[in-house]
Amino acid sequence: MLKLRRLLVVSALVGGVTVLPLEMAAACSCSLGDPRDALEEADGAFVGRLVHRTEPTGQEGLFSSGEPVTWSFEVEAAVKGSIGPTVDVSSPWTGASCGLEVREGERVGLFLERDGDGWRSGLCSQVSA
Repeated sequence: MLKLRRLLVVSALVGGVTVLPLEMAAACSCSLGDPRDALEEADGAFVGRLVHRTEPTGQEGLFSSGEPVTWSFEVEAAVKGSIGPTVDVSSPWTGASCGLEVREGERVGLFLERDGDGWRSGLCSQVSA
């Protein structure tokens, strides 16, 4: 009888855990395809070097890999769109959530999407320079 009671308690606990709401995890999976097609669809494109990336703010030090941050680039060559000598791009904080994967000083090519008065991009729009 004790074993049956213990089994019922464990079953109830496990069942209770599985019905708790789970926070959705962000993940990234993409295939760029032909860069010429991506360039045609993009609102802007450039080749440049990452100068700075802001850190996520979050609440009480908690944040998601998908939190948007600002990536600041020094533009070497504007390929499409009205892009000045520097450009700020909004993108998720990490590549796990399709954010850019580039280190400060690294040269990269980016296809951009217009986001109001600014630009947005992500891992799936990043190409080697």
